[in-house]
Amino acid sequence: NDEPDIIVGGPSAPPIATAVPAGGDSSAAPMATAVPVTAFNNPNKKIERTTNADGSIAVKATTTSRRPNGYRDVTIEYFYVPANMAGTVIMSMDATGEPPSSLYLTKMEQQVLPPGT
Repeated sequence: NDEPDIIVGGPSAPPIATAVPAGGDSSAAPMATAVPVTAFNNPNKKIERTTNADGSIAVKATTTSRRPNGYRDVTIEYFYVPANMAGTVIMSMDATGEPPSSLYLTKMEQQVLPPGT
């Protein structure tokens, strides 16, 4: 069956990089490296993309905004893109400088940081 599986609720955030293959032999594959992606329209956004051993990609997008009182709002979004869609999503990210669609969002964290941190 070539139809994609529909998973209600989705998995929790997958690991950003696969360090050891399923066989457990850490010498077989090097750890995946995060590649920065330029966010064209937002200098306060940092996007990192990691290609996993199975061809899927994990994306971490961090957006920081400053408040007038010196505090900073930080939003971290985690995306997981399966291998069969990775090529299309990578081309889109490289062309637009934006993270993947929210369809691939697996986790989001929000923090408020005090001045000086």
